[in-house]
Amino acid sequence: MGEKARRRIEQSYASMPLTTFLPGTRDLVIDADDNLWVQHFPRAGQANVTWTVFGNDGRVRATIALPATLEVYEIGRDYVLGRYIDADAAVPEVRLYRLMR
Repeated sequence: MGEKARRRIEQSYASMPLTTFLPGTRDLVIDADDNLWVQHFPRAGQANVTWTVFGNDGRVRATIALPATLEVYEIGRDYVLGRYIDADAAVPEVRLYRLMR
């Protein structure tokens, strides 16, 4: 990339307006029982992030804390499966968490 292109990109980023708020949610996942899992937007520096689980009647079934660095791939009847990235080692791991109902 040339110097002119780099300066143009820097100016573009510098002129972008910053938002004054964060989104309320980050991810939505349907589990094996057709419940909707809604991930709250993670806050900087917090190790865990809250997920709210809604039944198909729209009522809250549970509130669950999972690691903020866990990328959820699948939610079964009794487990959560995802990819976890350790902040210190930066090595991805597959993690399986048991759900107790």
